Amino acid sequence: NDFIGAGKQFLEMKKAGRIPTGYKETDIFWHRILALAESEKNAQLFEEGLNELKKKFASNPNTKKYFEGKDEVLKKLKSGK
Repeated sequence: NDFIGAGKQFLEMKKAGRIPTGYKETDIFWHRILALAESEKNAQLFEEGLNELKKKFASNPNTKKYFEGKDEVLKKLKSGK
């Protein structure tokens, strides 16, 4: 999956302290990291990415359903399912 490959590259950028701040760049960066975290069942990384996305986008009412769905994914990851 291209998202997961990109997520791995973005995770390396994150570790190097290179985290984008632009609207679209933030969206792409953290969504790819979420895909990677979910595929690796890494609840901690998923939660970090989700929180970063929420900081930037949760004020938009159109994102409510998206974040509700991702919160469910996080619950499953935390419960080990």
